[in-house]
Amino acid sequence: MRPTESAAPGLAGDQAAGVVARAMEMAAQRGLDIAVAVVDSAGHLLAFQRDARAFPASVELAIAKARTAAMFRRDTQAMQESLEKGRLSYLALPGALPLAGGVPLVLEGTVVGAVGISGAASGEDAELARKTASVSGGVGESE
Repeated sequence: MRPTESAAPGLAGDQAAGVVARAMEMAAQRGLDIAVAVVDSAGHLLAFQRDARAFPASVELAIAKARTAAMFRRDTQAMQESLEKGRLSYLALPGALPLAGGVPLVLEGTVVGAVGISGAASGEDAELARKTASVSGGVGESE
């Protein structure tokens, strides 16, 4: 017997590419050289782009921030702030990168993926990720 298809909303490839394009456009307007990754709700990469001037490590960092936001269903800046206040248990979570710049993407009240941004200062990564999520036409930031 075949399992039935889920009616839950998901993030389509063209939506993921649109999120990446918006992030790159906003970064260019601010003069920021970044890498941006969009993952699905399970943390699998759907879309990615790196500005030619972004530092090489930003590639893996952007992907890890997006995966963390998707898997833990929260903004990674909140995780970083908890870590800074002494919640060291975040360091033991497999696959987690509790650094600002990862934000869940929400469609119809469901986390359908996440965006991760790296390459600018931590606060700029976080602000750009939140702004990208909030303007992503039907795919927005979680609360």
